[in-house]
Amino acid sequence: MNVSRITADANLYRLRNNSYPGRGIVIGRNKTGKIIQVYWIMGRSGNSRKRIFESDAAGRVQTVPTNPAEVKNPELIIYSAMIERDGVFAVSNGSQTLNIIADGFSQAMIQYCYEPDSPNFTPRILAVTNLNLGYEHPNRMAIIRKSTDGELVERFFYELPDFPGYGHCIHTYECDGNPLPSFDRRPYLLPLDGSIEDIANALWEALDEDNRVSLVVKTIDDLKHCHSRLKIINKYRKVA
Repeated sequence: MNVSRITADANLYRLRNNSYPGRGIVIGRNKTGKIIQVYWIMGRSGNSRKRIFESDAAGRVQTVPTNPAEVKNPELIIYSAMIERDGVFAVSNGSQTLNIIADGFSQAMIQYCYEPDSPNFTPRILAVTNLNLGYEHPNRMAIIRKSTDGELVERFFYELPDFPGYGHCIHTYECDGNPLPSFDRRPYLLPLDGSIEDIANALWEALDEDNRVSLVVKTIDDLKHCHSRLKIINKYRKVA
């Protein structure tokens, strides 16, 4: 066991004991070298909880209401969470996912600020794997949040090194609270062990059982024409 493993396991333990990290992204590589993207959503209110992930043949993952008649503020909870196109794989917690693909990661950061959901002012978190940049460091991550001392917009950008078997994690909230405190740390290491199913199950089990809603893992094989695969876990089901 090395220092990275000790740190990653400690971070996973901390996540298990965090009742409400909110929406989260993990991006890294598994031990076989495949790129891993993870996105999860959580919810405290009925409106936030009544959602599932659905995917299509193009690798797009969207949040979908379990019952459209009960949705409130759909612009904040219904969006494309993952989109891939021409070697670019985007993931985020809002409508900025499409902008990453259409305009580029930097432009998407500039075009958006935190969400207008007072008093929480939920941060926007976003990440991208751009295989057109080469094999060594294709992953980037960012958070856009409200400053703690006013209404200024803070934007933090991270170019992430690759550690096979590990991923970097960021989420919207530091923990539960009223209002919810924004995530205020750098992306932290988590272990990415085993198959896509193993990774999905390990992170799903790390999320608070009462508040977790949906989780998706995408594997990207950058040595085989950007082939991707998805594993989705949904807590709820659509109304028939």
